[in-house]
Amino acid sequence: MTWVLMKQSNMLSNSGLNTLGVISIRIDYAPNGQSPPHIHPRASEILLVLEGTLYAWFCDIRQP
Repeated sequence: MTWVLMKQSNMLSNSGLNTLGVISIRIDYAPNGQSPPHIHPRASEILLVLEGTLYAWFCDIRQP
């Protein structure tokens, strides 16, 4: 079974993010858990691993 637990933070829960266009999401993965392929139009993604291993793959269609 693959599952994730997600908790979102935005300007409503953290006023320091107001007007910055920033959202943070904490994702807790089960062992061998994974996220499905997805996109972030006009956005960046920053990953931080607190324990264990993370394998990440990024594809930019503008690059050959």
